[in-house]
Parts: sequence; structure tokens; C-alpha cells
Amino acid sequence: LIPQQKIASLAIDPDNVTVAVSQQFTSLVAVDLGGREINGIDAVIHYDPSLLEVVESANGDLFENLLVNEVDSVNGIISITASRISPDSQPITINGVLAAITFQALTQGETTVEFVFDPTQTNTSNVTEAKTSDNILTTVSNATITITPQ
Repeated sequence: LIPQQKIASLAIDPDNVTVAVSQQFTSLVAVDLGGREINGIDAVIHYDPSLLEVVESANGDLFENLLVNEVDSVNGIISITASRISPDSQPITINGVLAAITFQALTQGETTVEFVFDPTQTNTSNVTEAKTSDNILTTVSNATITITPQ
């Protein structure tokens, strides 16, 4: 028998948001470990800064703190890194939320909030398996944001 391939995924939740101009909404960066044990996550998220403004990027429930939590409001890039790398740290074994990002809608239109992900690159979104240090992220789910008139 071939063992079942267990894979990790990242998702922007909810995946479909309709909001009026000047309203705020929160998107969660949800993590599904696929049954694996992990000790690190990098999430690189792109958004359109002409349509959305990041009000806050806050830690979720998976890690004690975020090592990197940066917003590049010019290029529309959110960079979030969290890890448990000290020798006495236990790996993370449960699904959860890496971060909660609050956006404000700036102008009418439709856009996506999406992970920058290329499985062959180490500088894009990834999930690090504890035992092997391999990137086990295989799927990402993005969100569509529809901004209606005020």
C-alpha cells in the first residue's frame, strides 16, 4: 500500500467578501497541516494597494508571536513569518490561524488577496515540516474582494 500523501495548505478565509467603500473587514490566514507536524510558516500575501489598505496584521492562535509581520503598502505585500526553532519547542500539530489581517476598502472595484507561492522557491509562502525541514505547502486558496459604492 502507498501511504496517503498528507499535505499542508494555506487559505485566506473567507474566500469571498463583499464590502462597501471605506468599510473594514478581517481576513484570516488559515493553516491546514494535513496531519503533519510543523515548526515554521512563511506567508507572503499580495493585495492591490489602490483598492485595499491594511489597517492591522495581528497574530493568530498557532504561534506565540510572529517573527516577521511587515506590510509594504506601496507594493501591496504582507510578509508574515512564525517559527518554533528553539531545541525545547514542541512542533505545532493542530490546524489554526496564523494571522488576522484587517483591511479597509478604499475605492470601488474587484480584487484578490492572494498568496505569493512557488513550490520551487524558498522566498515565497511555505510551511516547514518539523522532522525534515521540508516545505510541505502544496496548495493555497486566495480570496476575491468585491468593493461596492458607499
